[in-house]
Amino acid sequence: MTPINEIKPEEIRSVIYVDAGTPGRVNSVKLITMDGHIHTYHGDDLPLDLALAIDVFRPETGSTRMADQPLEE
Repeated sequence: MTPINEIKPEEIRSVIYVDAGTPGRVNSVKLITMDGHIHTYHGDDLPLDLALAIDVFRPETGSTRMADQPLEE
């Protein structure tokens, strides 16, 4: 797995937010890069991954989407 700090924002094609463990709360994030690789991050990597995803795909003002909410500790 590629460390999250080695993925550049311009390499990200799409993001999938996963709430499998706790519905309504993101517990892992999948980044799909331009070369077609899928990188899944969770646990200690989740805050950095969410920050990168939000940097690439800015939330709309007033968004109530789960993915646009701040990470709860």
